[in-house]
Amino acid sequence: MNAVSAYIKEATSRGGIARIDTGYPYGDDASKSCGVCSKYEVNQDASLRFLQSSDRLESTGCHDSCDTHGIGLGIKQSGAKREEVFITLKAGYAGPMGGTSLQISSLIKHMGIEYADLCLVHLPEVGVGTGSHGQYGDYHCVPTKSDYSASKCRVSTYKNMLDEMHAGKCKAVGVNNWNASDIEEIEKAGLQLPSVVQYKFHLHQSTAFSVQKALVDYTKEKGIIFNSFAPLGVPDWVTFNGEGMKPTLLEEPVVQAIAKKVNKTAAQALLRWVVQQGIATHARTKDASHMKDNLDIFDWELAAEDMAKLSSMPQCTTQRGCVFADGDPNGGSRHCGSIGVTEHC
Repeated sequence: MNAVSAYIKEATSRGGIARIDTGYPYGDDASKSCGVCSKYEVNQDASLRFLQSSDRLESTGCHDSCDTHGIGLGIKQSGAKREEVFITLKAGYAGPMGGTSLQISSLIKHMGIEYADLCLVHLPEVGVGTGSHGQYGDYHCVPTKSDYSASKCRVSTYKNMLDEMHAGKCKAVGVNNWNASDIEEIEKAGLQLPSVVQYKFHLHQSTAFSVQKALVDYTKEKGIIFNSFAPLGVPDWVTFNGEGMKPTLLEEPVVQAIAKKVNKTAAQALLRWVVQQGIATHARTKDASHMKDNLDIFDWELAAEDMAKLSSMPQCTTQRGCVFADGDPNGGSRHCGSIGVTEHC
C-alpha cells in the first residue's frame, strides 16, 4: 500500500501519469477471501484508520505483489485524481475460463475503483503445465473435455473481455504473454485487435530472438502498443544460467561499463535501452529511491554503439519454464510449462 502511494506521488509530482499494473487473484470472487491482510483503510482526508477485526475489509491475498485490496488503498492514500492513475488488470485463464465478468468485477471491487483503464487476458492457453487451472469454466477451455481447443479458448475468452469493455468496466483491452501467432487468431475471427500486448523484454529476450522480434514487428504493423515487462530481468526472482550469461542483468560487465560511462545506475541503463527503442516498459520496486531512478531515464541517451552492444547479448531461446524457483512452496510441476517470467529466463 505504502509503496503504491509513494510511486503515484512521485510520478504525478513530475506532471506524469502513474501506471499501476496488477492482476491477482485472476478470478477470485470478491465475496470470498483467502485472508484478511490489510489492517487499515484510508479515510476521506487521506488519513489511516485501523480496522477492528469486526469491520476489517477483506483482501484478495497477503503477498506484497498481488494484494489488489492493498493496491487500491495505496491509490486512495496517494490523494491522486482517478485520471492521474492508469490501472491495468490481468484476468482470464488462471481463473474461471469461460467468462471474465466475475474476475474483472471482483478486481474492481477489491481495488475500490469504478473501472480499469486496461484489461488484459492473461496467458495464451490453458492446460497441464501452463500455470492455469483448466478445471473451471467452459468455452472449449477445459483440457479434460472432448471439445477442448486452446485456439477456440483464446478467442472465446478474448470475446468475453471485449464484453467487459463494452460494459464500461475496461477502457481498453489487451493480451499478456501472447505470441504473434496467438493474436493472429483474433484477427482471423474478425474481432477488434488488442490495444496493448504485454510481453517480457530484456537483454536476454529481445528482438535479437526471433519470437520477440516477430511479436514486436507484428505490433508495429498493426498499430498495437508493445508493453514490455521484466526490463531488469527480475533480479530478485530469475537466475540466468545460459551460456555467456551472468546470474542477473545487473551483474553483466557490459551493462556496468555502459552505466559507468553515462554516470547512471545499471538499472537506469537497462531501462533506457528499452525506451530508446520506442518500447513502453515498467519496472517493479518498493524502494522509493529506485522509483526516482526509474523515472530519471528520459533526459539522456545511450550512444548508438552502446545500444548495439546491449542489443546483441546472448539470448534465452526458451519461452516456457518453471514460474517459481526450486523449493518455492508456490511452485510445482503444474507451473513448469508457463510462458512469461520463469526461473531461468
